[in-house]
Amino acid sequence: EFRGKAVIIALFFIGMLIPSFVTEIARFQVIQKLHLYNTLGAPIVIYIASDLMQLYIYRQFISGISVALDEAALLDGCSYFGLFTRIIFPLLAPATATVCIIKAINIINDMYIPYLYMPKNKLRTLTTFLMDYANAQQGSWQTLAAGIIIIMIPTILIYIFFQKYILAGVAAGAVKE
Repeated sequence: EFRGKAVIIALFFIGMLIPSFVTEIARFQVIQKLHLYNTLGAPIVIYIASDLMQLYIYRQFISGISVALDEAALLDGCSYFGLFTRIIFPLLAPATATVCIIKAINIINDMYIPYLYMPKNKLRTLTTFLMDYANAQQGSWQTLAAGIIIIMIPTILIYIFFQKYILAGVAAGAVKE
């Protein structure tokens, strides 16, 4: 707890209300100034830095962890780093799994950022390749449907593998004591 915490949290929530397309020109200029345009660095920086939803998920989970747990660990001689790595982070496993699943699915299904920031042919992602393939096929619905199913496989596998973590994360974040 510290002075101004509510203001900082409110600023992050206001940032979540602003659509990313509104800030696209500024973001494009930043990527160009960092010399990341047409490299794999551009989407990596964008995916890591521009998603405030992960902050909200972690905040909800951390607010559910009792302060008495922290105090007990510190009284037992645990350092702050040890407190985080041995106690807090393992308790955040459902939140971490939820964030990883959401981010992975968003990255796999995203067409806009790779298409805009990585126009080189050798940097194509599955979705930008499918878009170019769909434009080339024009009417060959069988091959296009097969391509869509192949591109859906990683997303389905991620969901099936981490489904129990998603449900645990939603259930744990829904109830406050």
